[in-house]
Amino acid sequence: MEDIVCYAKKKGYYAVIIYTNGTRPLESEADTIFVSVDGLLKTHDSLRGKSFNKIMGNIKQSGHPSIYINYTINSENKDEIGDFCEYVDKIPQIKSTFFYFHTPYYGYDKLHLDIQTKNKILVNLLRLKNQYKILNSSAGLRSAIRNDWKKNSDICVVYEGGKYFTCCRENNNGATCAECGYLSYAEIDQTLKLKPGAIVNALKYF
Repeated sequence: MEDIVCYAKKKGYYAVIIYTNGTRPLESEADTIFVSVDGLLKTHDSLRGKSFNKIMGNIKQSGHPSIYINYTINSENKDEIGDFCEYVDKIPQIKSTFFYFHTPYYGYDKLHLDIQTKNKILVNLLRLKNQYKILNSSAGLRSAIRNDWKKNSDICVVYEGGKYFTCCRENNNGATCAECGYLSYAEIDQTLKLKPGAIVNALKYF
């Protein structure tokens, strides 16, 4: 991984950001590290395997200056968002948390949330932003509530299984697009629409 990071930097990418499950030491030349954590200890370990304590240990031991959390909201962890934010606020190595929603790539499952539940959560995140370290911008969250952000996002490319996909691997699946929980794209959309809050928020990544 570090070879890829160094290669990207030599190629001249403005910022190199990596995403990880955090189970290995968090030392990298990448500009920013996002660590996937989906709840507090019991919930996270149920969803992602027994790894919460190891991840938090690696975060606390890291000297990297730009560590963020990715939290994918689903039916199992939706009720502990506030408690998680409070927990993260006490860890100085974590700059902020970015929240996504579970996207049903493989059809509706037990983790799926309906639109009404999602909107209640989004409204709550807007409130929690006033208290805790939440990376999602108010502009992005409001766009997600209105569900007016552009799908597909033609400036994003995903490489998987030897193939390139514009936006995501389910690009042509209208049902998946309608349920898209990748709120980073809402942020990108609002930034391209020159929403001041989204622009200021985007600069925090670097």
